[in-house]
Amino acid sequence: GDLCVHPTGPFFRNTLWHIAGQKLGELRFITRLDRETSGVIIACRNKKAAAAMNGALDSVRKEYTVAVFGDFPGYIRAKGMLIKDTESPVPKKKKFIPESEITLYDCNGESADTEFIPLKKLPGGKTLLRAILYTGRQHQIRATLCSLGFPLVGDKLYGRDERIFLKISSRSITPEDIAMLGMERQALHASKVTFYHPFSNEELTFESPCPFGS
Repeated sequence: GDLCVHPTGPFFRNTLWHIAGQKLGELRFITRLDRETSGVIIACRNKKAAAAMNGALDSVRKEYTVAVFGDFPGYIRAKGMLIKDTESPVPKKKKFIPESEITLYDCNGESADTEFIPLKKLPGGKTLLRAILYTGRQHQIRATLCSLGFPLVGDKLYGRDERIFLKISSRSITPEDIAMLGMERQALHASKVTFYHPFSNEELTFESPCPFGS
């Protein structure tokens, strides 16, 4: 967590691309994680492998471990659309619309399909979940859970108060805001990824222990 995958804005040397590339040579990342998300990521060492993996992204199965505020009621398969949240002061924020509530106006969004499985209750009225992705949209897990009423612990944008995101940008965040987050970074961890080797077709699974929720 807290490391950009690719160079962006002010980040160049402090990126996974640069740090890993110095040790392993040029890498081509097939999956990516937000700066505050930890866990497994897929990278290829050459163009041929990267092209093959990019062509098979739909077959990559990704599982995340998530901590949310609230008593999650049980298993949920959230199918619907991600659309721009026009009520938010943050332009990049999205919201999730369930299939049953989609209107013609919403059809310019992106399809989103996520499976949520409660793992255990956490202290302070929180729940640890497993999230399985069937589509790979930006902010998919975070936006879906926020719209379902279970914001991510530590999330500045999709947490309990989106104004914290704006306060960080203006450097006006308070100790009370930090306490409201419940965690220094968002509680989202890419815990497991399964895919077929692009040349041998062998099924491969890689896992990473979750650093929170224990």
